[in-house]
Amino acid sequence: MKGIILAGGTGSRLYPLTKVTNKHLLPIGSFPMIHYPIISMTNAGITDIMIISGTGHVGDMLEFLGSGSDYDCEFTFKVQDKPDGIAGALKLCKNFVGNDNCMVLLGDNIFERDLSDDVKNFNTDAKFFFKKVEDPERFGVGVFNKDGKLTKIEEKPKNPKSDLGCMGVYMYSSK
Repeated sequence: MKGIILAGGTGSRLYPLTKVTNKHLLPIGSFPMIHYPIISMTNAGITDIMIISGTGHVGDMLEFLGSGSDYDCEFTFKVQDKPDGIAGALKLCKNFVGNDNCMVLLGDNIFERDLSDDVKNFNTDAKFFFKKVEDPERFGVGVFNKDGKLTKIEEKPKNPKSDLGCMGVYMYSSK
């Protein structure tokens, strides 16, 4: 399975800190924010990781992370020239993913869950991770039909249809 970390976005809510660096390089505890999704992937056995960043500070990202050898993995970097959301970023990964399955993590999220079993047992077309949240209007919220199947994700809805927030973990088959 290949890994994709989405590290674009301007970090406008973190301004002026993001005036000088990518928000994913800002420290959270002892490490930069992007460290946490990288560790989530490598702990799950994913060692071939593409990092997608916007044009603003991609050089900082490349300079800080390097080849991936410090994480016992290999990084590929891709620039998303214009903000085009998750779908736009994933289009940039088509050749990288090839015929492999992939896991996509948002680069500004910290995941408490060990994803190893999810990677090992993945055998469906797609899997999205949700968690019950107290403030769903701050998240992408899953909308499910009467059979419990996901029909869409509403981004930061004013009137959420559920309290299940999307955690920024997505798995896709090569199909």
